[in-house]
Amino acid sequence: MNRAPAAPRPQPLHVLVVDDDAGAGRMLADALDPDLFAVLAVPDAQAAVGALHDRRFGIALIDIGLPARGGIDRMVRLRQVQPDLDVVVVAGDASVPDAVAALNAGASRYIQKPCAPEELRAVFADLRERRMLKERARLYLRRLEVQNSLSDELSSAVQPGDVARAAIEAVRQLAPVPVVLAVAEHPGHDDLTVEARPLAWAGVDADTAAALARLPEVRDCLARAPVSAPGMAVVPAPEGMAAQGVRAVALVRLRGRSRDLGVLIAAVGPQQALDEHHWDLLVAMSNWIGVALERTMLHQRLERAFDEAGRTQRQMIQTEKQSAIGRLAAGLAHEI
Repeated sequence: MNRAPAAPRPQPLHVLVVDDDAGAGRMLADALDPDLFAVLAVPDAQAAVGALHDRRFGIALIDIGLPARGGIDRMVRLRQVQPDLDVVVVAGDASVPDAVAALNAGASRYIQKPCAPEELRAVFADLRERRMLKERARLYLRRLEVQNSLSDELSSAVQPGDVARAAIEAVRQLAPVPVVLAVAEHPGHDDLTVEARPLAWAGVDADTAAALARLPEVRDCLARAPVSAPGMAVVPAPEGMAAQGVRAVALVRLRGRSRDLGVLIAAVGPQQALDEHHWDLLVAMSNWIGVALERTMLHQRLERAFDEAGRTQRQMIQTEKQSAIGRLAAGLAHEI
């Protein structure tokens, strides 16, 4: 639990080739690394639009010399379906003005025929790297928004349930995945017997939340001595979650100053939007959540102690009143 799991291999970037030459798609597929790019070839703009509706593509390679529809119009039409699509236009010698116009209209790159495999690899590697940088920047900005929102919610939380709901909402802002916050309980009033109780959840029902809290890995996590920083591990999900496409869950320790207070359980994996890009943020968030949980639990205990002291004081006052009435009654009886 002391380190995040190794990141899985990146998913290949989908590439759409729009060319009436059936060999163009095969040429591009042969030139590119299949682990990094998945190529689909279609003969015309209509088929390309259908493909864009069925799947999300990162890059489109378009021959602007295709008949039946202008190349620039074709590119604009595809970008209307997927605005963040990077378009690489291919043109012959006679189509250079059209290629320049395509670049001015939003195309990312221009390649002149004939296309050398080395040139294709360089162009697509550059576009892939640029998309990765843009995605990292987008994720960074999104993370800042989530962090700021979570910080505001935790600062005003006065009950553990408030903290749990704020934590659930923060994870769901990153990705709408099933998530549960379970807190540690010691039914035997010692540090050896530890159980977990779901305090808040989203994306699952109460029974599933309880099943996640009962995972042996959760109990093992809570029973271990705290480390310098909360850890994280990915474990198999309960069988009942397979119908939701959840194969694995992340367990993030919520650590107080002296012991672990609970575990944040969130669905992860290739089929889930919550992936390795968010793991370090989850671990960072767990520090704030753990501190807020400890503060609100202390507040809750103080409230209970104050209420108990108030009840005891009221009982003492009532007892004193009854005693005074008894003494008064005894005095009156003696006088009579």
